[in-house]
Amino acid sequence: MKKETFYRIVRIVVILFLAYCFFLNRGALTVVKKLFEERKIKMSIAKVEEENRLLKLDIETLQNNRSYLIRRIKREYRVIGDGEIEYRFNNEN
Repeated sequence: MKKETFYRIVRIVVILFLAYCFFLNRGALTVVKKLFEERKIKMSIAKVEEENRLLKLDIETLQNNRSYLIRRIKREYRVIGDGEIEYRFNNEN
């Protein structure tokens, strides 16, 4: 009987200690928040790295492909070359 009571008291003390460690001082909550922040930052880094890769590819293409460069200039800045005619259509529905 005394041994059983002793183990019951030890269990209660251990449970109270774990509850204090994880909930009262917010240790577990802080760890979980940090894990989510880390995951979010890693996803942001991956996204930025992919954007970087695409931009580097675009820069390389612009430097090495003159026709692509001219096409981009015409599209983005609406430049018309000599002897070219610009047609505009109204999309009225």
